[in-house]
Amino acid sequence: YGVSKKIEFDQEQMKQLAMSYKKAMEDRGIMISNDPYEQLKQAILLVFASWYSEQARIYRHQMHVSDEWGTAVIVQEMVFGNLNENSGSGVIFTRDPKGPSQDVTLYGDFIFGVQGDDIVSGLVETYPISEKHRVSEKRQSLISLENRFPEIYHELVRLAEFLIYEKRFNHQEIEFTF
Repeated sequence: YGVSKKIEFDQEQMKQLAMSYKKAMEDRGIMISNDPYEQLKQAILLVFASWYSEQARIYRHQMHVSDEWGTAVIVQEMVFGNLNENSGSGVIFTRDPKGPSQDVTLYGDFIFGVQGDDIVSGLVETYPISEKHRVSEKRQSLISLENRFPEIYHELVRLAEFLIYEKRFNHQEIEFTF
């Protein structure tokens, strides 16, 4: 379709793309139910099964995590980060993972007009969360979550400070959608 970013697809093009993916999976013997409850059930079972994957086993061994623990599934209401250019998704740390400070300083990336899996899969070019992060990495773009969506940025700071300073949790990695 001659687009450089996913957000440039129109609704019909995205539908055609999704249907092409579905057909490609079915051609490989992977069937996707049209029943959303069946889809949810299968997704939950696949997350539980992922605990036994070789990659997960290696990770647990490296991180000294018991094989006996199992994994969790969180089911929550969907927020459409790909609704328009005033929606989006991101991943943050509550502190700079490269720095020595234990203070709450949001560090991470976001993009507008996409879902979270687009970020973690590396399918999109992201923007930094904060102005401090943008300047320190000498990003060419002038966009950050802090200056493009200040109310969302400040709410994330508030939540991070609540978790770390008030609830006394360890520093967190947080995925968010708006």
